[in-house]
Amino acid sequence: VIHYQFNVAPIGSKIIRDEEFVVYPTNAVIYLGSTDYASGGKRIEYIINNSPVKTELPIANFKPGNYLIDIFAYDELNNKQVSKLKFSIEN
Repeated sequence: VIHYQFNVAPIGSKIIRDEEFVVYPTNAVIYLGSTDYASGGKRIEYIINNSPVKTELPIANFKPGNYLIDIFAYDELNNKQVSKLKFSIEN
């Protein structure tokens, strides 16, 4: 199971092309984690808005804009779990 946690509370929400985005301030930091009850977690990778794959955690230094993060968690047997996180950053 993939888990994520922002360090700050959202400051609002907005609708873009019929999709709701939760809005966070520019000082937002995202912590990622995963659990695997059978074999244990091995690594987490993520892609922000179709950028190259990254592994550095936590995720920080967001500029204002809309974000889609694809999150990939691998267990010790290299089984992969995928989750998506969609949000917006505003001043």
